Amino acid sequence: MNADPINPDINTAGVQFLDLPNEQIESAKAAFSTRNVDLSRAKYLIAGEVQPQPGDLVLATIKRIGQHASDLPPTSGPV
Repeated sequence: MNADPINPDINTAGVQFLDLPNEQIESAKAAFSTRNVDLSRAKYLIAGEVQPQPGDLVLATIKRIGQHASDLPPTSGPV
């Protein structure tokens, strides 16, 4: 899907709107700052040439631990 499903008049060149499976939301770890966000309303994953704006939620995958690796316990659980 390449048109903005919420507002089709927005220029979406270089942006993709992908369906967001419930399993992906359920398996994601949420930051404390998102504790009051109703994630059941999340329907799309926006990908491509887009930069997050203030207020946007970001779903990311950590591919490697860099600078602060020594601060994390081996289990990546609570300290």
